[in-house]
Amino acid sequence: MPVHPTQLYEAIVLIPIAFVLIRWRRDGRDDRFVLGAYLVMAGMLRFLIEFVRVNERVAAALTVAHLASLTAVIAGASLVGPAFRRRSAARR
Repeated sequence: MPVHPTQLYEAIVLIPIAFVLIRWRRDGRDDRFVLGAYLVMAGMLRFLIEFVRVNERVAAALTVAHLASLTAVIAGASLVGPAFRRRSAARR
């Protein structure tokens, strides 16, 4: 099984994510929204990268890192949803 430089893959994708998050923060987005967006994006990225990593599978085809990534995505979505609704309501 080939070994992939997953740290490089992750770094390459996290750089544009950082720029987006910084821009949202400078534009005055709510801190909860920015944190939630980070958790969702980083969690999704990590979930996908874990498929090319060589780790022990614990549940079906998922590793512990997959499960942690899903937890981060769910936590992030719980922060983004209310912050997004508050911003939409403020525009009306």
